[in-house]
Amino acid sequence: LQHGQYNQGAKILRDAFINIENQIPGITHQFLNGIIESDNSKAELNFEQSMLRYAVIPCKALKSILSKIPDDIGDRSKFLNTIKSIASAIKEMLDSLNDVCKKHKDFKKLLETQKKEFIQQSKNFSDTLKRYFKEENADAVFESANRLINYTNAILRNIRMLSIK
Repeated sequence: LQHGQYNQGAKILRDAFINIENQIPGITHQFLNGIIESDNSKAELNFEQSMLRYAVIPCKALKSILSKIPDDIGDRSKFLNTIKSIASAIKEMLDSLNDVCKKHKDFKKLLETQKKEFIQQSKNFSDTLKRYFKEENADAVFESANRLINYTNAILRNIRMLSIK
């Protein structure tokens, strides 16, 4: 394949995975897990490291969506769609953290603690959004989104630290 065809094929494959992941959350993980577990070749794949790296993707996605809030908050329809995307990203992130906790018993306590803190911050963010629609205090939303990003960054740091070990 020529370089352009390779890029086109990669884009089609990526779009297909995104589409199916939106319809069946977690299917990409199951698919990759099946490939890795069924691969009896001598390829040196470290599934534990792969799982940890897999958990990074939803974290980055959440941060990206949260960063759109300042641009979208002025347009109610756009902002509501952003909020829906944030909710989906939070769910995906928690699902991937649950998968990591199942596979990494040694790190489960650390990740579970961080996950609980993240859930609490997500609830605080949700409460802030509810107040925003009553009081329209955008600064409170920005502050709460930044706290959620900080919690996400803390989880990312620990995932990266664990994947190095």
